[in-house]
Amino acid sequence: MDIHDWFKCDWIKKSSLFLASLALIVSSNLASATVDNVRAWGWAHSANATLNTPYQAYSGYSRSAGWENIPNHPYRNYYSGDVMVTRKAVGYYSILFEQMNATGGVVHVTAYGGNHHCKVQNWYPTVGGQLVNVRCFNNTGSAANGRFTVLYYKNTTKGDYYTDGYLWANNPTAASYTPSSTYQSNSGDVLNTVTRLSTGRYRVNMPTMNISSGENTGGTVMVTAYGSNSDRCKVRSWYFSGTDLNANVDCYNSAGSLTDSRYTLSFMKRITIGNQVAEDLLQGAYVWANWSPTPYSYYQYSYSGQPIERHDNSTGNYRIEIPGLKANGGSTTVSVTAYGGNGNHCSIGYWGNSWVYGDGTTANVRCYDSNGNPANTLFTLQYITSNIILY
Repeated sequence: MDIHDWFKCDWIKKSSLFLASLALIVSSNLASATVDNVRAWGWAHSANATLNTPYQAYSGYSRSAGWENIPNHPYRNYYSGDVMVTRKAVGYYSILFEQMNATGGVVHVTAYGGNHHCKVQNWYPTVGGQLVNVRCFNNTGSAANGRFTVLYYKNTTKGDYYTDGYLWANNPTAASYTPSSTYQSNSGDVLNTVTRLSTGRYRVNMPTMNISSGENTGGTVMVTAYGSNSDRCKVRSWYFSGTDLNANVDCYNSAGSLTDSRYTLSFMKRITIGNQVAEDLLQGAYVWANWSPTPYSYYQYSYSGQPIERHDNSTGNYRIEIPGLKANGGSTTVSVTAYGGNGNHCSIGYWGNSWVYGDGTTANVRCYDSNGNPANTLFTLQYITSNIILY
């Protein structure tokens, strides 16, 4: 039984003795307060780290931060910690975001530095913080050591002036359903739903996503496969119908055939992972990298206000330039999702300060077919810095 399903089981509610024992265990092992909003990420840079020996992710590419909402109080309790990575077996890793003992939220994982692919197996609060388990595979579907980035965040605040949402699509064979409210969010304070269109093809409906957010923009979508097998998922397309967002998701097995799978999905419009007050909004950028060196302005956003560029290095090898936006001493992360109706997948080659724009950031993206060969592919990319926007 998956840990997420375990949290929802009805039989837990039927045993007062079990609940009393569980409360004692949780209170003795977790921090006394629950973190309501989280902004955390990490780069697992050591693919072949010694088994069961935690190492600290580089501070320049990791962050574990969040806050507790205090009812009827103008202030918040803030928490932060380190990001620790442990290799538990071949292709099997655990990431601990210290102090982030939240329930719910969403996780995205992106492979780094190779043609392997990675996915989230599960995540849950544990001793000392939030534990995220990640699995990585080679193109044949076998477990393989590999580097990756991981992004974990949770929203509880809602608002009328920004749009974002996420969900954990946990029922891959249901014709239509509403995913667990614990593992989904919608800035309009309504529920998102999922419809299965055919084997391995789904449509996510997020109401209220098409509201004014400074200007009319198309936003961006991130998708990550979920579970312990080698399936992978991607975004096929997204569009607005009235105020609703409809995002189409395709999932594939290691042979490149459509297959039913669980996954996580996030949507954001003009912003990166939430905006209620100044300290909620981190500087960042996103882009749908279509075939043009100047991707559509409708599907890109950068805090700098400068257009994002796409450059082709070679087959399946791309350079994304984000002028006017770099870490400036903070930590950064990059997430990538392949786009389109085939089994291709994408990973991060590297990212860092741009040598073209002195005040900018460069991100390299590599895309592959199901056999692990470089392949030209569209994708979405999100870049976040820990720098906070102050008004």
